[in-house]
Amino acid sequence: MGCHMHVRPLVVAACCALHAAAAADANERHYHKGKLKPYELGPPTVLLTRKDETDLAAGKALMQTVVAEDGLTRRLLMVRDIKAPAEIVMDRILDLEEYDRMVDGVNFCATYANEEQPDGLRIIKSEYHIQALHLKLKYFLKHTYDPAQRCMIFRLDYDRRSDLDDTVGYWYVLPRTADESRVYYSCDTK
Repeated sequence: MGCHMHVRPLVVAACCALHAAAAADANERHYHKGKLKPYELGPPTVLLTRKDETDLAAGKALMQTVVAEDGLTRRLLMVRDIKAPAEIVMDRILDLEEYDRMVDGVNFCATYANEEQPDGLRIIKSEYHIQALHLKLKYFLKHTYDPAQRCMIFRLDYDRRSDLDDTVGYWYVLPRTADESRVYYSCDTK
């Protein structure tokens, strides 16, 4: 036990020094151009069982592990039915500036670029400040939104240095009825 008491301060000091040396910086490029496989725009390819459908109808969130084509990589997928029209649900997801009020752990989120592309896609770049316990992180995301598919994917903005090594994610909203939607969300962070 005595040994751990001496090692712990060294580990904490080393982590703090590493974090200070490699802190997020909007004026510096990230260390790489992506380690995680990005998501693709479009509907999910998840098969739901009868039990899954029953749980969703009862208001429960469904968590599923999706195995990638390589057979090794796994991503967690969350599915939930929401009693709101798809356009309202998608508007809430796209309201990045309000994430600090809507999402626990998000202290700040600001958009620094928002461009509509000729193909109808929208590219939104945002800065996030998050906190989990005593750990505070700053990172920059590039969101690609396809309004025709009600789908948004995101990854780090590799033109800016983030505290995260890498992250990719996916939102998809499926209208179920005029007043109900099914939301799919998945994220992978390294």
